Amino acid sequence: DQVIAPMMGWSRCDKAHVFEDPRDGTVLGIHASKGKYQSTMDSLVNASLEYYHIMDDRNIPLAIILRHIGDVCYYTYDLAEQWVHRLTVESIVQFDNNTCRGQ
Repeated sequence: DQVIAPMMGWSRCDKAHVFEDPRDGTVLGIHASKGKYQSTMDSLVNASLEYYHIMDDRNIPLAIILRHIGDVCYYTYDLAEQWVHRLTVESIVQFDNNTCRGQ
């Protein structure tokens, strides 16, 4: 959610979201947050109706699900509207410290 929502042009944490692994049904996402980006009650109700258990995604990298070229997961943004997106790993780029320094 920290990367994908802004890439889509959406405000981060504006709507509840989940990531679902179709291989085993693992669901990462919405949590009962407090403060500036507090989850709405509607989002929590929708999540509890749709999913049996949702793991808090704040400390779990999406790379747990998307590890290899061809891996797929589903990203649902706005649980009330059910905007489902299929994410597929098309390539893996090696991290280079110099790339991030603007050189």
